[in-house]
Amino acid sequence: MMRVSTMTEGCLGGFNPLLQIGNLQSMVWNEGDNGPYCMQQTEREALKNDLRNFKYRMKSKQQLLNELEPKCNREEFQSLVENNAPVKKIRKLCRAREIDWRKAVEVTVEIKKNLEVLKI
Repeated sequence: MMRVSTMTEGCLGGFNPLLQIGNLQSMVWNEGDNGPYCMQQTEREALKNDLRNFKYRMKSKQQLLNELEPKCNREEFQSLVENNAPVKKIRKLCRAREIDWRKAVEVTVEIKKNLEVLKI
């Protein structure tokens, strides 16, 4: 069972916290919670309900570039490629253009791959 904490003086940082003194903090997402903060609203909605037979993996840098190319102007895209832009920057550009930087992987397929690698 997950514990719920009551926010007290000294628990909250100075960065415009969502919680206030006296609020309860839970380590699980509850209905109506706004999060995770690192996702765009469209990603939050898409991932709101856990999918039992799927998990998510990050797309490769090349996959992201392939999807980003038609949505960038030519100079911007060439700059990304020529300067070997870090994947973190590419993901940020993808989010800004509403390109999902994750892919759903069926768990059963992933288990089969792991078994093949282990030769079981």
